[in-house]
Amino acid sequence: MSSDATGSCVMHVNISAVHLAPVEPYGKIATLFKSADNLRAAGVWTVDSGQRFSYELPYDLFIYVVEGELHVALQDGRRIMLTKGDTAYFTEGQATEWTAHADSRAVFCCISETEKIDF
Repeated sequence: MSSDATGSCVMHVNISAVHLAPVEPYGKIATLFKSADNLRAAGVWTVDSGQRFSYELPYDLFIYVVEGELHVALQDGRRIMLTKGDTAYFTEGQATEWTAHADSRAVFCCISETEKIDF
């Protein structure tokens, strides 16, 4: 990460080279950025084909799928399929059911007004 005289930061990371740590049952995560107040975070997430889990979002989540295929079922009955190049934005409080239909890798950003991000 580098910054200029104004304190603006720029981060450049090759996501294929980051160390991913297991976070059960969600796959593996590498946190690339977390704000000082723990209300914003960004990182890389991988999940193996066949993996399935439920997650109620304690924060807003933006996701960009780099590779693979993810199916997300929302509490209101909608179903979303995400593949390479797709993005999605989920708002805080949504109950979701995730299924990986292929080994998948995604870049994510989490944003919260009040809930500290704890990964």
